[in-house]
Amino acid sequence: MTRVSYKTGRKLKNALFVSILSLMTSLAVLPLLSLLWSIGVQGVAALVGLFGAPLSRGAASAVLASALVQSLITAAASVAIAMPLGVAAAIYSSQYAGLRAGRTIRFIMDILSGLPSILSGMVVFVLLSGVSSMLAGVLALVLYMLPVVVRMADQVLVAVPVAYIEGSLALGASRIQTIFAVVLPTAGKNLVTALLFVVARMVGETAPLLVILDGGATFQGKAGFQPLPLRLYSALAQGGSVSHQIVYAEALILLAIIVAVYGLARWVGRSDR
Repeated sequence: MTRVSYKTGRKLKNALFVSILSLMTSLAVLPLLSLLWSIGVQGVAALVGLFGAPLSRGAASAVLASALVQSLITAAASVAIAMPLGVAAAIYSSQYAGLRAGRTIRFIMDILSGLPSILSGMVVFVLLSGVSSMLAGVLALVLYMLPVVVRMADQVLVAVPVAYIEGSLALGASRIQTIFAVVLPTAGKNLVTALLFVVARMVGETAPLLVILDGGATFQGKAGFQPLPLRLYSALAQGGSVSHQIVYAEALILLAIIVAVYGLARWVGRSDR
């Protein structure tokens, strides 16, 4: 009887805690689902409405196309600069640096990746006030992405089995040959997945660009630099029915881009498993 009552008590406690956790999970997920549903429904309606009254077809398409193109150009340029630098730094910290130096680099990258993203925009605005706003935006995103790329790439490269590296070196390969023939191919899939997650995180980043857009008149072409996150913020700040319509349309486009990048990262991570 004691053993039966003990098992029954454990089952009751387990059911109670599972119920509590399920309730808390539902309370956390429901607002997110509600937000996604609102953006999806109203975003589709806004995209349809933007091509009719009150905006003309040409004006609506020009607003969205310009913001989307600038977002893609800014993101592509940022990735092209930050990814090679970040992976190179991760290769050094994981393959060349000693134990103490590697720990120091990881500690610094952890601190930098935890700083508010708006600081990267402030640094670029203060130090490079003479460059064009688009270039300043790219550099701000590079500063924001670089420590995150270094830390995530380092974690992936460190996970490569030491036996693979030692075996390559024992066969007479140099350290650089081992990195390109063994380390990177072994960690390639996980490395691409990690970098795609960084890109998805960067695409919707607004704070660094907001400093550059509203920081002052020192940037050339200030009014013309409005990628999708900034265009969404500007439309939200303006108010009015037309701006409200633009907000949902641009939010839906931005959400679709982020979901697509995350989906690509998941697909790369799961392929050939």
